[in-house]
Amino acid sequence: MGLFFKKNYRQAIEYLEKSNEKYKAIFINFLKNYKDITEIPQEIWGKYRDLTAQYYPTIFNNDKNIHLPYRFVNEALKQISDLPDHYSILELGSNIGLVGYEIQKRFLESFTLTGVEISTLMNDLQETYYPNTKIYDQIYNIAIDEFLKQNTNKFDIIFSFCGLSFTNNLIEYFNLIYSSLSKQGYFALCLPNAAKTQFSVKRKEFIFNLNEINNILQKNNFTILTSEEIILAENNKYSIIVCKKTA
Repeated sequence: MGLFFKKNYRQAIEYLEKSNEKYKAIFINFLKNYKDITEIPQEIWGKYRDLTAQYYPTIFNNDKNIHLPYRFVNEALKQISDLPDHYSILELGSNIGLVGYEIQKRFLESFTLTGVEISTLMNDLQETYYPNTKIYDQIYNIAIDEFLKQNTNKFDIIFSFCGLSFTNNLIEYFNLIYSSLSKQGYFALCLPNAAKTQFSVKRKEFIFNLNEINNILQKNNFTILTSEEIILAENNKYSIIVCKKTA
């Protein structure tokens, strides 16, 4: 994975071919065909999340005094209303707890917060970054699609903070999310932003055109409540979208 980080894909393939890497075939296929992929294999995405876990918060640092996880949660709070007395929140791609921590600080009781994070190391690092703080009532250490396909619960709010950037197939995931929301439930989404939707070799994830995301959400029967671009740096932009299930 170190060679993958350095974009030395030819050398990485040579190394993998001689190695006993458990997912050798998956890695080699990805490195040979990354220009045409529509989704990063979960085996690779999980390892990448592990490798980026320790410096994950620095990705969202900037000199404009914008704290992106706070901004994301605050924008959702502005749009969300009419919640039941006891409500449920799901976070897809809960990382080290950056958004979960903000949710616990700012949302009114009483709610349950469930996290889904494929990276074991990110889950473990929550205690390091937020000692003596219980953020999630329950965390599932599995892939997002695996959780959504087996989930039978309905959630009043679903958050995803850069948790879906492993896939270009947003239609499938938005369908699964829609089915997991309660009637009139809310979906808050943050994704890396770009003029053109594509796989970014530099970032090792997909980056998305904001208008395309909005169109897909509307085709999936979501009503857009707010949609904006946040610029942290010239090549570090994000879309924040809050929408509502229409039925």
